[in-house]
Amino acid sequence: MAKFQYTAVDVNGKERKGTIDASDEQEAANLVKQMSLFPTSVVPIGGKAGGKTEAKSGGGSFFSMPKIPGKDLTQMTRQLATLLQAGLPLVRALRTLERQAKGQRPALYKVCGSLADSVEGGSTFSEALANHPKSFNKLYVSMVRAGEASGAMEVVLNRLAEFMEKAARIAGKVKSAMVYPIAVLCIAGAITAGLMIFIIPKFSKMFDEMLPGESLPGVTVLVINISNFMKDNAVGCFIGLVVGLFVFKLLLKTKIGALCFDIVCLKLPPFNGLVVKNISARFCRTLGTLMASGVAVLQALQIVKDTAGNEIVARAIQSVHDHVQEG
Repeated sequence: MAKFQYTAVDVNGKERKGTIDASDEQEAANLVKQMSLFPTSVVPIGGKAGGKTEAKSGGGSFFSMPKIPGKDLTQMTRQLATLLQAGLPLVRALRTLERQAKGQRPALYKVCGSLADSVEGGSTFSEALANHPKSFNKLYVSMVRAGEASGAMEVVLNRLAEFMEKAARIAGKVKSAMVYPIAVLCIAGAITAGLMIFIIPKFSKMFDEMLPGESLPGVTVLVINISNFMKDNAVGCFIGLVVGLFVFKLLLKTKIGALCFDIVCLKLPPFNGLVVKNISARFCRTLGTLMASGVAVLQALQIVKDTAGNEIVARAIQSVHDHVQEG
């Protein structure tokens, strides 16, 4: 028996937390339901449930396991669903994928071996997946857990594969749509820099020869001064640009920096329309896939919030989650 910490909602919509003893997460969830509560989260205390063995396939621990590339993960999910539909036991299916990946896809080879070892050691498939957060996100693990509970693992895996394929196609379309405006901005910046460094100084010299001693308009003087500065400090300007990009990336890692960037993405044309459409499509696709796989609505909203990719949208989804929880 192991101890699990649960988060649940009672009949009045209030959140309840506590601990419970059970042999696995599924039994813990069932015990919580018997208490007239709706479980939204059930996790083992102190790591994995008791009696589970650690997988060390490929000579590494869970935390040293490499990340499976997106394309390989989609293919693995599709193949695993096909093998399970053909009647193969889960461990045998994972060993088959491990053998196929040997020598060709090292990350997939190591992770499949580790998953098979964990399942053989007594873990559920979702517990084994949760030990590899680099490769399997919360959405993946939650859908597999729902598949285990419903007994329709191959159906859920097929849905997951379709979800990832659609996500990859949409990401490709978004990148293609972004190429043109980004290319235009880069070319415009390069042309502007060339004009300021090479062309404007010639105009400045021409003005001095044609209009000696006469004052020029303020805007013209400003442009000439900027041009002279860029010409005399070309190396410094380049270094400043590189440092600026580095500082910008550091700011994006902070909460306030990421929040400001997300606001700009939602407000700044012409990118805002594309960003909003992409986020809306991902929200509907993710929530629909989770709900169709049997994941509870509150848990599904929490997962969608974690995978929103935009802090403003994540806060809006959290508000929806709270309102649903309150009834």
